[in-house]
Amino acid sequence: MSLRLANAKLRADWCAVMDAVNIAGVELYYADSKLKKDWHIVMAAVSNMGRALVYADPEMRTDKRTVMAAVSISSNVLKYADDKLKADHEVVLAAVSRWPGALQYTHNELKADRGIVPRMGTV
Repeated sequence: MSLRLANAKLRADWCAVMDAVNIAGVELYYADSKLKKDWHIVMAAVSNMGRALVYADPEMRTDKRTVMAAVSISSNVLKYADDKLKADHEVVLAAVSRWPGALQYTHNELKADRGIVPRMGTV
């Protein structure tokens, strides 16, 4: 089910949006703004498609579990994470292990971290 052509009522319906993001995370783009703040909706979307983090409410980009789920699928979405999470060793390691290029989005101190740099691309 696509929310693209759905009316506002359906885009604000929790069950309809959950069904849609479980099929395609990108459907979060069309969801009502209140649902873009809903942890369960956003987790379902980013677990399906990491890039859906882009469409989540900025507050959701501060949630470590949400960002971990997103970067485990699409490492490059680290650039949309909150700055505190860009400096979080666990989040950064998850991202650069999948795609070393994610290092460019991390906090400067972690770019020289011996615990991260040798592990890049090891997953």
